[in-house]
Amino acid sequence: MAVTAYFRFLTLNRLQMLTLENEVSNVLKKQTQDNQYVAYVLLDDVWLIDDISTFAVQQQISDDDCDILLTPQNNQSFEVNTADKIVNQMLKHIDCSISISAKRINFED
Repeated sequence: MAVTAYFRFLTLNRLQMLTLENEVSNVLKKQTQDNQYVAYVLLDDVWLIDDISTFAVQQQISDDDCDILLTPQNNQSFEVNTADKIVNQMLKHIDCSISISAKRINFED
């Protein structure tokens, strides 16, 4: 796959972030200036879909507060790339938007 797919929760508070980290594997995060968190769940295993969906329902997260982010691997440029089928499967569970980044996400900030 030439792209990396993440499911993102765009506005989590600290308690929600801690809960997500305990309940779902492959979670990365970035803290925003207003002490909220953007959580990135690497979509690399179909079993994550149920965990993500359950968390979203339990935390009452709106479809507008999440998306699927597609980023290039290794900062290569986008031409024509295909995301894994897990992206389609995720959209069947949570009807969120898809975002595309021209650059790879840096989590060391």
